[in-house]
Amino acid sequence: MQHEFEHLNYFELHALLIDKNKEFTNGIKAGKNHSELQTIYNSINEVYRELRDRKAQPIAINS
Repeated sequence: MQHEFEHLNYFELHALLIDKNKEFTNGIKAGKNHSELQTIYNSINEVYRELRDRKAQPIAINS
């Protein structure tokens, strides 16, 4: 498990993946250079690997 993602649950990781993908798309539209886009792409892969390696954990619902 990636140490930087330990505090996030499965659904928060999905939200982070969506945000990272938007950041990448906006970076392309803004004309960011290859190095900047590669950094964003690498962070997308890190989040994706964490999601792939983790199983969905049940969420406790307080009633």
